[in-house]
Amino acid sequence: MWKMYADDNLGIAIQSSVKRLKDAFNKSDDYIRIGQVIYLDTTKEGIGRDWIYNKHFFVKRKSFSAENELRACISKNVKYSGSSEVEFEEYGKYVDVDVDTLIEKIYLAPLSKPYFQKAVKSIMNKYGLEKEIIKSELFSLK
Repeated sequence: MWKMYADDNLGIAIQSSVKRLKDAFNKSDDYIRIGQVIYLDTTKEGIGRDWIYNKHFFVKRKSFSAENELRACISKNVKYSGSSEVEFEEYGKYVDVDVDTLIEKIYLAPLSKPYFQKAVKSIMNKYGLEKEIIKSELFSLK
């Protein structure tokens, strides 16, 4: 996954959990849906009205199934037009998230250099985060 989503020496991965994700949104008054992404072969499986209106934010093509993704979304301003399209009144919204609750650990790319860890630590200090930083051992022979 490091090669797919980050650089071997500059990437960061954040470890969290479903509970942490839910708890991180506690300050928000919005209804936030959290769900596992469903991976479909759209050439074999149809996407009906229910998928379009209720679940379209939680569906991806089967070729992405290795991601095993969990998503959170606010769909408060979505209305169904009666056709196969969903109309959006807003394109985005700021949502207060408790980052300290969300993050359990921070992993650095396997080839990251000491300066990169210092930079990450500096940013964490700036925002008052005290989390464990772990360099990935993907390429080590342990």
